[in-house]
Amino acid sequence: MNDIRHKFSTKCRPFQDLCIDESLVLWRGIILDFILYTGAQTEVQVDSKFGFAGSVVNTLIEPYLGKGHNLFTDSYYASPILFEHLQQNSTGACSTVRPNRKGVPWFPAVNRGEVSACHKNMMCFKWSAKRMVHMLTSIHENKIIQTEKKEITLQESQ
Repeated sequence: MNDIRHKFSTKCRPFQDLCIDESLVLWRGIILDFILYTGAQTEVQVDSKFGFAGSVVNTLIEPYLGKGHNLFTDSYYASPILFEHLQQNSTGACSTVRPNRKGVPWFPAVNRGEVSACHKNMMCFKWSAKRMVHMLTSIHENKIIQTEKKEITLQESQ
C-alpha cells in the first residue's frame, strides 16, 4: 500500500483546489494520497483538538499546507477548529457543516430561500432550500448573487 501511495503522490502536481472525501467504491480521478480505514488500527495520529476526522484531514493535507490551496470536504470532516488551523496555515476551506459541531454558531429559523450568516475569521451560514443547509467557508464572501434558472432542451444539449 505504501508503494501505491508513493506512486500516487509523485505522479501529479495538484491544482489550487483539493478535496478530501471518503469512498467505498472505485474512484475514477486523480488521487494524491489515501488512508485505508482499518478500524481502531487505522494509521492516523489522532489529535484530541481535532478528533479522528480532523486528524485524517491534517494527515492528508500536511504536504500541501502553506501553499495557498483550497480544501473542499463534506460535513463529516468540517469543523470551525479545523478550518481555523487550515487558515493559519494559508489553506482555505469550504464545506457543509453539521449544525451541532463545536464552534458552529446558532442561527435563528429562516424561511425557504432565506439566508442567515455570521462572519469572524471565516463565514458560517445557514439557508433553507428543500431542507436546512449549514456551510462553513474561509474562501468566500458574504454576498449572494442571483442567477436565473435556465431550462435546457434536448436539442440545446447536443
